[in-house]
Amino acid sequence: MGYNIFKDFGQTLKNLGLQEQTTNLFDKIKTVSTSNWLKQSLELATIMPVLNERAKQERLISPLLLEVLKVFQNEISLYSGEELNVRPEENLSGFCDFFLTLHSPKRVMEAPIFLVINVAKSDLDEAMSKCAAQMFAAQIFNQTQGKEISAIYGCAVNGKEWQFLKLENQTLTLNKRIYFQSELHFVLGVFHHIISLVRS
Repeated sequence: MGYNIFKDFGQTLKNLGLQEQTTNLFDKIKTVSTSNWLKQSLELATIMPVLNERAKQERLISPLLLEVLKVFQNEISLYSGEELNVRPEENLSGFCDFFLTLHSPKRVMEAPIFLVINVAKSDLDEAMSKCAAQMFAAQIFNQTQGKEISAIYGCAVNGKEWQFLKLENQTLTLNKRIYFQSELHFVLGVFHHIISLVRS
C-alpha cells in the first residue's frame, strides 16, 4: 500500500508516534506578487475542468512551484513523482507528488529534503495524512544520508486550500491559517520564507 494507506490524519499521527500542535508558523510573511506568466498559466489551466490529482499537480501546483524555483534555482531542486522508500515494512514507501531539496539542480535527488507537497483530489485531511507520512519519511531519509536538518516542512493542497505543516523530531505543527487559491501571494511568500529559513 505504501503512502496510500495514510488517509486518516488522527490514525497517521498514532501510527507514526507524532504529537500534534497548531500555531501561527508564519506570523510576519512578506507577500510575493504573482508574475504575469503565473497568472496566465493558471488562467489557461481553468479552460478545461481540473478533475483529478494529476491535473491539479500539472496545471495548478507545478506552475507555482516553478515560479519559486525561478527565484532560487541555483540553491534548490524541485522533484516530481519520485519514489521515497525508507521503511517499506511500515508503508513508508512509494511515489510522492513534489519534493524541494536543499541543493543545486541535479538529476538524482539527494538529501536534505526540506519540503514535501502532497496534492489531493478534494479531501484536505487525506492530503495532510499522506504529507505527514512523507515528511516523516523525508526526516529518516535525511538522517540516513547524514544530512539531517532541524525541521521538515510540508504542504497539503487540494487545489483550493493550502495547509502548511512543520515536523521537528516527533512534533507535527499545523499552521493555524489555511491559505486559499485566491491568496497565492501569501502562498508564494510562505515558500520564500521557508527557503530563507532552511538555507540560513
